[in-house]
Amino acid sequence: MDPLDLLTTRRSNKSLRAPAPDELQLDSILQAASQVPDHGNLTPWRFVVIQSDEGKQRFQAALRETAITLNMGEKTLEKAEKVGNFAPLV
Repeated sequence: MDPLDLLTTRRSNKSLRAPAPDELQLDSILQAASQVPDHGNLTPWRFVVIQSDEGKQRFQAALRETAITLNMGEKTLEKAEKVGNFAPLV
């Protein structure tokens, strides 16, 4: 597939469900992500992988707290409360 076609036909999928990528697939995904152009010169990156229910709940709580602290509005707060409930891996 042509790289331009790949970029122009990419869509976000909100219906992520099990199974999550296995360890080898995840390693490949993170390897590819670390090789993308960095025009803002923001390296080094740090990737955080959250798989456990406890980890997703902690992440969700942190997002919720940030939305409240920064007074980001009800819509953002509702989104923060749903994060982690929809995907097997964050």
